[in-house]
Amino acid sequence: FHNNIFHQATLNLLGKAPIPSHLYGAIFNDARFEEFKRHQQEKTGLFHGCFCRLLLAYLFEEYDEAVRHAVEAEHYIDAAAGLFEIAPFHLYDSLAHLALYTHAHPQEQGRIKQRVMANRAKLHQWATHAPANHQHKYELVEAEWCRVQGLPADAMTHYEEAIASAQTHGYLNEEALACELAAKFYLDWGKTKIGQVFLHDAYECYTRWGAAAKVSHLESRYPSILMPVSIDTELSSGSQTLSPSRKTSIGTQSSLSSSLDVSTVVKVSQAISGEIVLDNLLEKLMQFAIENAGAERGALMLVTPRGLMIEALGTIDQIDVALSQPLIPIHTDEKETIQNPKSKTPSVAMPDRAINPKSSDIAAQTPIPNPLPCAVPPVPLSVVQYVQRTQNAIVLADATQDSRFTTDPYVVRSQPKSLLCTPILDRGKLLGLVYLENNLTTGAFSRDRLELLTLIASQAAIALENALLYRTLEDKVAERTAQLAEANQEITALNQRLEAENTRLSAELEITQRLQQMILPKPTELENVADLDIAGFMAPADEVGGDYYDVLQGHSGHGIKIGIGDVTGHGLESGVLMLMVQTAVRTLQESQEADPVRFLDIINRTLYKNIERMGTDKNLSLALLDYANGQLRLSGQHEELLIVRAQGEIERFDTIDLGFPIGLDTDIAEFIAQETIYLNVGDVAILYTDGITEAENVDRELYGIERLCQVVSQHWHCSAADIRQTVIADVNTHIGSQTVFDDITLVVLKRN
Repeated sequence: FHNNIFHQATLNLLGKAPIPSHLYGAIFNDARFEEFKRHQQEKTGLFHGCFCRLLLAYLFEEYDEAVRHAVEAEHYIDAAAGLFEIAPFHLYDSLAHLALYTHAHPQEQGRIKQRVMANRAKLHQWATHAPANHQHKYELVEAEWCRVQGLPADAMTHYEEAIASAQTHGYLNEEALACELAAKFYLDWGKTKIGQVFLHDAYECYTRWGAAAKVSHLESRYPSILMPVSIDTELSSGSQTLSPSRKTSIGTQSSLSSSLDVSTVVKVSQAISGEIVLDNLLEKLMQFAIENAGAERGALMLVTPRGLMIEALGTIDQIDVALSQPLIPIHTDEKETIQNPKSKTPSVAMPDRAINPKSSDIAAQTPIPNPLPCAVPPVPLSVVQYVQRTQNAIVLADATQDSRFTTDPYVVRSQPKSLLCTPILDRGKLLGLVYLENNLTTGAFSRDRLELLTLIASQAAIALENALLYRTLEDKVAERTAQLAEANQEITALNQRLEAENTRLSAELEITQRLQQMILPKPTELENVADLDIAGFMAPADEVGGDYYDVLQGHSGHGIKIGIGDVTGHGLESGVLMLMVQTAVRTLQESQEADPVRFLDIINRTLYKNIERMGTDKNLSLALLDYANGQLRLSGQHEELLIVRAQGEIERFDTIDLGFPIGLDTDIAEFIAQETIYLNVGDVAILYTDGITEAENVDRELYGIERLCQVVSQHWHCSAADIRQTVIADVNTHIGSQTVFDDITLVVLKRN
């Protein structure tokens, strides 16, 4: 049974299962698993099955299913202690939950955070003692956590460390996964070029791992980046055209001809990838092109603002570079720039259409620029113009016999036989052209030569772009220096204005903060509340906080209302909303509104319209407690309410079904409910915001609800003020030197 689970999972990855993401196939299926669960109850086997289901669901991006399998696997994890899946389980469990984090409800995000932090602590401990096996797992979880927290700089570092560690220690599958997640991170961030590099690395690693199903999944997920180019060669009137066509499915084999000289491609790639000096790069490219295409002579032309320039010209024995000889002036206006934005490799239009004046394609729409006055140019102008317009590679078996080009001055004078010209494209943008000829024989440039030269040109595109940038770097630096000097003067003037503005804003923030402190319950008010000992605490993370609490006496001294809330974020906007909430609650309390549904619904409508007017996306959680004669009536959605009974026994009341976030929707009445809780003499009620439970230390460990329960349970017999002081001191001890990221609010009620 155990072996069949892993056998089937392997077949899924190899692409030999009907649905790769489901552990179902010829060897193993759901029915066998469920039967085993009912009759055997052997937890190790059940854990194997749940883990493999988790892994497959996550790899094929079925994240809800992955989380479901992860939760089920936890029921059986004790039976798998010491097995190899334990560390990978904590890795995939974390990754699956983090994949759902961004779109999860705030309370669900809190639960995910606690789960991931627990997994992270274990991975960190294992990585400390066995970095070769676990460091990359820890780094990958760190990277994904930084991603969902909006910390791109930290995420970048951890992705790179995860990839490097996995690569160093031979974890090919997890190197592939780290590259894939890094690619998604950069693509979502808008760094497309970097994302493509990582995606290609992931694709290569999955291919080497043998996970054909995952390779196909990536191809279908990112067709514009990963679809290979298949070379189709068509013969027409003694000429060849090179046409890239996309395939819908591939294996792990190259789509190029088997006769392609792979060693030459590798040699060219290595030679040009590290070359940054343009003249050296041009010379190498010309040498490789002439030697490997079987040409006698050739030319390399680059597109510049001044037109198409011949930058290298020569034969197999001698190559002259840095010529910068004008050939064809071209328009640089953006609307007239000749490029194919959807192509990364040379695209092809049929030659007969390219010269048809009635054709509607790009060859007919783009006017042929007039050449500069000169004698006979060193290349056939009409051929170069054709390739420039259409961005199509062309091969002529005998140029003197092709009716389209027989009147070209160069062809008339030099009588070339075999001729080849191909564009150099970078993401659809024309960078230049390579022209080659052989005057010894007709048909010298075969399909293999065409494929090889096209591949060399595609690899040269990025190197050329970098070299061109390097050549003009000094001019750009000088220009930029002048711009910076001018900008510096503007910045100096702007800073002076900003200093004045900051002084004004600081004063406004200080006033808002003072207003917030002024409307908090005063100690004398709390002391006058009959039957209850009450203590409160609120500390904002910024100058102005978004937390709210209040204690209001009922009409004619009958009962009290306690409110606590947490506005999303903090700062001035959150502080203003907090003031609005306090005013709305007091107003309704003074108007003797007793129905909890109407009470919260009116508050929501008031704040919703104000939030809409402010043009912000803020909202808040809000819970209200009405106390009278030993009874607490709880309504609204917020953190859990903690009740500490005699001897420190804790009761936790979840408020998720008692309300709805304030300010998210115009009508929340149907979501509001109320729960009644009885307080005996000596019982304690604890209200708090998530600034306490989610307070982090320097190791990013959360304070947590369990620790809060433990502290109040141990001090239940103390006064409300002492309990408050003990909790806040313990939270501060946990935080240590770490920055406080959220407002901290605590309210303690104890029945006298």
